[in-house]
Amino acid sequence: RRGSCRAVSTDVRLYVLRSDYMIDSRPDQPQRLMQVELNTIAASFAGLGQRVSALQRFAIRRLAEELYAKTDQASESAS
Repeated sequence: RRGSCRAVSTDVRLYVLRSDYMIDSRPDQPQRLMQVELNTIAASFAGLGQRVSALQRFAIRRLAEELYAKTDQASESAS
């Protein structure tokens, strides 16, 4: 019919998932990433996403700084 409105119900869901990976480093094969777990994240955790990302960036920077420092030390001791 023209001009009539009909209610449409649709079940819509949004899942926030976290995927965990590990490096498969067998001596006889090239290294590769393998998914080891897939988890749902609670809705209350979603608000922490920015903080978790900032923490991960910080941890990666610190790791990089430590690795570069060790590389520099190794280079200096080799010369």
